[in-house]
Amino acid sequence: MSHGEGEGHGFLIRPVAMREGDSKLVAKRLEEILRGAPKGKPSKVPAAPVVNLAGNWAVDLEFSVGSTRHQFELATNGTKVSGTHAGRVGRSAIQGEMDGKQVRLRSGIRYEGTTLSYTFRGTVEGGRMSGDVDLGEYGKARFTATRLA
Repeated sequence: MSHGEGEGHGFLIRPVAMREGDSKLVAKRLEEILRGAPKGKPSKVPAAPVVNLAGNWAVDLEFSVGSTRHQFELATNGTKVSGTHAGRVGRSAIQGEMDGKQVRLRSGIRYEGTTLSYTFRGTVEGGRMSGDVDLGEYGKARFTATRLA
């Protein structure tokens, strides 16, 4: 068994169900997978941000059933964004980047022995951000964020 984790850059192999000699089969299969993996793309230089995201934001998440409000406290350094993401069940660091008016932010809030992962992708115009949220195994949602005074 394996359990994917993070932004697709790694995973953990769980050998609890393996028998003696299975490690050779696993090693052979991993080599096949990694050798067949797509090659990396050339890095694209992001465009300068059109808006400075630094500050506090009220973030409304709309699920297929229900909604909730979160908050971002953001700081910027060029195209890089960092800060704090506060949700209903906890807080965590948030980080991401801007490319012109496109924004991508990632965080993971620990809750009851698991990590709730959030990947926000959207656009920013003036004092408002909106787009989609990927919640990993919990599906997707929409978000709208408004800058707080």
